[in-house]
Amino acid sequence: MSDVAPDPAARGDTDFDHTDEELPGRIVELVNAGLSLDVANAVATCEVALIVADVAPDGLGGTAPHAALGLIHAVVFEAALEHCTTPDREQAWRRLARSTAEPVRSRCERLADACRQEGP
Repeated sequence: MSDVAPDPAARGDTDFDHTDEELPGRIVELVNAGLSLDVANAVATCEVALIVADVAPDGLGGTAPHAALGLIHAVVFEAALEHCTTPDREQAWRRLARSTAEPVRSRCERLADACRQEGP
């Protein structure tokens, strides 16, 4: 995974091959679920930050800025609401919130709250 484009909603992915074996499987899953490649990449980057938040919270300084870069965009936030709000992720979102500045901090808190609900 790499950093997201400055505006992940601005670029189309019409030539993306949904079976591209060079892409990580999770990104392929997200694209096949209807996300653009840039948004899928940003969501997957957030998921990596959530793993770090669970496994090695002290490492968030290296991953939180990458997640924040995506979450600053409404389209990525909406995709995270849909794809990253299972109950087991609530505490990771709260840790990530403490590692980011506004407006991303509030978005992470909203994502954590969504983890408590039946759906986004």
